[in-house]
Amino acid sequence: MTEQALLALVADTTSPGGRIYRPAEVVKPAIFTSGNPIPRWPGGDGCAIVYFIVGADGRYEEGTGVPAAGSTRALAQAALGYLPRWRLLPAIGPDDQPVRQVAQVRIVKRGKGTVLSLTPQAINKPCPEP
Repeated sequence: MTEQALLALVADTTSPGGRIYRPAEVVKPAIFTSGNPIPRWPGGDGCAIVYFIVGADGRYEEGTGVPAAGSTRALAQAALGYLPRWRLLPAIGPDDQPVRQVAQVRIVKRGKGTVLSLTPQAINKPCPEP
């Protein structure tokens, strides 16, 4: 799936499986549960942003992972491999029920540290400059 295809899916309010909300449209955005693995990769410093759909059950919807333009390719590919293993608390929609939501995960590797964060910022926010 491409970034454009994911955005089109989010814009389609009649999407199979139910509407997909943006973080700004929900009462509570999806958040990581504790204990999610951090992607390992053999490269040096890097940044990757990956967009994906979190289902109403808190799981990654298969095939919806898309690396953002400007991401470190190898780190983004590692993150895509981890998506099925990550667990989240689903977003809560306007009717106080779990809903599907487009999410953005940011992985920043600097030196020996790696930071993994699920961010509610707008889609297309670039990786920070090295």
